[in-house]
Amino acid sequence: MEKAYSWPDGHWDWPIKLPYKHGVKCGNMIFLGGQVALDEQGNVLHPGDVAAQTRIAMENIKAVLAGFGATLDDVVKVNIFYVGTGTKEDWEVAAKIRARDGAGRMYSIVVTAEGAEPAGGHRAVLEPAEIGHAERLGGIGERIAKALQERTDKDTRLVVLGHLLRGGSPTSFDRVAAMRFGTAAVRGLAEGRSGVMVALAFPNVNYVALEDVAGRMKGVPLDSDILQTGRDMGICFGD
Repeated sequence: MEKAYSWPDGHWDWPIKLPYKHGVKCGNMIFLGGQVALDEQGNVLHPGDVAAQTRIAMENIKAVLAGFGATLDDVVKVNIFYVGTGTKEDWEVAAKIRARDGAGRMYSIVVTAEGAEPAGGHRAVLEPAEIGHAERLGGIGERIAKALQERTDKDTRLVVLGHLLRGGSPTSFDRVAAMRFGTAAVRGLAEGRSGVMVALAFPNVNYVALEDVAGRMKGVPLDSDILQTGRDMGICFGD
């Protein structure tokens, strides 16, 4: 089968000479070799800047395709290999933001929780736990804001909500629940209870031993209907 090759003028080359072509056309099929951010002498362009390097790689793809009279509209499959910082979940969130951009929604709100643990990483802690004091969580927002700005090349702003801003105005249920907790706590003291906490086990308020809850964190099941509702609304949880 007759083959044609594409190597645009001024296109990047490896530091050592290899029997390598940037593009080959067999019949009506076009295959491109891996495109990276190198110059004609094989020097790395924009080291550490994945956004700039990605743009250069895409321009290189366009140039090789143009050698066959083709464009990006003719591409049916692209394989991407990335070696560097960040997790698969980081890039999935960034891809969701890019997809929103493509749909005309030029803003995105990303919410994270103190105590969240990145896959294969550790919780962001401002102060470690000490005798008589629990660890002080904080810093995960800064980590995520920086990572998303690097991966999307978009201006990222961080807002940390204070404790008084988290719940909004109390509802009638909140007011009644607070009164039930308070009276249950006083009732427990009158009964001589200690080492317990009051907890809502709907529809009742019960006493739970502190040793049963200390040092534990209650997670949200990944198959929770709450998470599924969020996904149905178009919210990305990074999974």
